[in-house]
Amino acid sequence: MEDENGSPEDTVSGAAVPVVREKKCDVFVGKWVYRPDAPTYYTNETCYAMSDQQNCMKFGRPDMEFLKWRWELDGCELPPFDAAEFAEMTRGKSIAFVGDSLGRNHMQSLLCLLSSVDQPEDISLRYTTDYNFKRWYLPKHNLTLGTFWAPFLVRTTDACGGQTLNGILTLHLDEPHPSWSAEISAFDYVIISAGQWFFHPLIYYRNRRLLGCSACGQDNVTKVSRFQAYQAALPTIGIFQ
Repeated sequence: MEDENGSPEDTVSGAAVPVVREKKCDVFVGKWVYRPDAPTYYTNETCYAMSDQQNCMKFGRPDMEFLKWRWELDGCELPPFDAAEFAEMTRGKSIAFVGDSLGRNHMQSLLCLLSSVDQPEDISLRYTTDYNFKRWYLPKHNLTLGTFWAPFLVRTTDACGGQTLNGILTLHLDEPHPSWSAEISAFDYVIISAGQWFFHPLIYYRNRRLLGCSACGQDNVTKVSRFQAYQAALPTIGIFQ
């Protein structure tokens, strides 16, 4: 119920006690803030799972200031990441990161964060020898993390019929890429990252028919914007919801 001013009332006791609704945080609204006294979550010395291509300090980066930036929300507080709490919340679960290198970086960072409470085991070779598809297992929490390289999310080939990512690419906008679609049902949570690869020269197909292209240099093909193609590709994820 509401009182005459429109405020919610406590109907259990009968007293007109206003109910204060907590403001929801929008994690996308904020700014990066430099905090020199902020604790360091991990370094190359504490995370053995860090790959060489991300291991700046191993190869001579002298400064540590880049580790002191924190995302600060507007109007509410974002608590520090608690590795023990996260690992307990996801105990017995599996998390997949599907898409481009942004998702892969997120998985690697999460792996380093969780290394403080568990000992991740690389179990990738049980499934594939392809470096682009990695899986890690955290035995103390029965937690699995996986990354699936599919920068367009949908089935992709060279315009000439090959499988490389050189030159003009062909995207089948309504067909999920088999590299991840055949595996994803085994995961409890799926995190998608894709977008920047759509700035390549691309030819688009839908229902096995030519739809158009962007930056393909072919005057006789209908021009389709990258944003339209991206929007058309995203619904393929819904097949697995």
